Amino acid sequence: MYQFNGIVFVPGHYYVISIVTVSGTTYVKKSSEHTEWIRTNPTKPNPPTNLLCPQSPLDISLEISWTAPTEPNGLIFRYQIDVSQGNLQVNTSSNETQKNVEGLLPVSSAPRNLNIDGIQSRGFRIQFNRPDNVNDILAAYKIVISEGGKCVQQILVHGICSICKSTVGCPSPINYTVPDITNNDVSYTATGLNPYTLYVVKVVAINGVGEGRPVNEIVRTDEEGFETKMLSVTGLEEYWPYKFQVNAATVKGNRTSDFSSVFKTKEAVVKDDETTSTSSIIGSVVAVILVVAVVVIGIFIWKRNQRHKENKEQAITYADLNLDERTKRPTLFIIGARKSNCKQQVDDFNRVRLSSPGASDYINASVLLDKCYILTSYPIAKTFGNFWQMVWEQNVSTIVVMTGHSDDRESWYFSDNEGTVRTMERIDVELLAKFKSSESVTMRKIKLSRLCFLQELLALLPTLTEDPLVALQRALL
Repeated sequence: MYQFNGIVFVPGHYYVISIVTVSGTTYVKKSSEHTEWIRTNPTKPNPPTNLLCPQSPLDISLEISWTAPTEPNGLIFRYQIDVSQGNLQVNTSSNETQKNVEGLLPVSSAPRNLNIDGIQSRGFRIQFNRPDNVNDILAAYKIVISEGGKCVQQILVHGICSICKSTVGCPSPINYTVPDITNNDVSYTATGLNPYTLYVVKVVAINGVGEGRPVNEIVRTDEEGFETKMLSVTGLEEYWPYKFQVNAATVKGNRTSDFSSVFKTKEAVVKDDETTSTSSIIGSVVAVILVVAVVVIGIFIWKRNQRHKENKEQAITYADLNLDERTKRPTLFIIGARKSNCKQQVDDFNRVRLSSPGASDYINASVLLDKCYILTSYPIAKTFGNFWQMVWEQNVSTIVVMTGHSDDRESWYFSDNEGTVRTMERIDVELLAKFKSSESVTMRKIKLSRLCFLQELLALLPTLTEDPLVALQRALL
């Protein structure tokens, strides 16, 4: 007998062994070869791999598949399938790697009429009915509440359930005991949830076989209000303005409020050591105010006296002039009292000239009081442009217009509506504002624009019932 040592033989495999007889010291003389087939003793095979079950099995059958072991350690005669529930055993042939397992116990159908109501910020009520077909004794119901694919609560609704198992990945189950699990209507109120959060609620019935078909419902909890909170803020400055902003935060995030209105802290009581300093500051401020007031009043009185003196000197100068009788006619001084068909004589020494190349420079207007004032009459419709051209060229800042008993004709010169513009001879006349300062005086603010230049004018248009010459003298002096 010869023992092979140091050689690893695979259990259950066949091997070919050949033997020859050799004579002498060389291999020249040897017998014929004797060959034998020898099989090693088989041992326990390795288990099958890649066992697959369908994701949606039928109620009473299950199609499964597997891969044969890579090391069978012998010839495989059959595969044996054991089913845990019902002591079911299924045998297959050695070359089968797929089998439809039949004779399984059916699971329960899904609970009916799942409804979620009573929704609050941190909970809601779950209601459903008994399944149409339990397929065994009804043991319990399982409610699983998930948020974003993560289980946050699982509830076991039962009387006594020894086969109920916890769902993997969920917190420990909440046991909700009911007197009679076979009752058709089931209700449970979930609490401890987050406000304004989307949840998925899954309900299954559990019979003697296990969990049945699920039914799902999606629900969002309500937003949650807040109680009024008060906080005392200290360490602020006395008599100082402050604004406040509040930030509210939850586990879901935070929101910041708008700024409040301005609050000013109260004045503080002056301390004894601060009394003298405060009095000195107040006295200095009052003294400065008095000095400034005296200076302003003095300047105002001096300017008024100077203006009166200049006006008096100018009046004396013009009083000595021996003017032609034509310059003293009332029609030249009374604005708005122009007589029709009245032919005027033109005097060059005091008339206003327009800058109109290639055209007449005449306008019915005269200067007086050292050219500080211009006296003219109401223009007619075809001389509106000349009137505003004169205002523009002479850089007039104030226009005093005297009428009879109304200022209806003012709409000839500009629109009576504030903000509107009327264009005459390339000059835009815009009425900015209009108001009555008294019963006989109307104030208007006018803006003139020409090309890229702007000029603002204030026109006073009173309706006078007194003598126009007296009113003119009062307005000018």
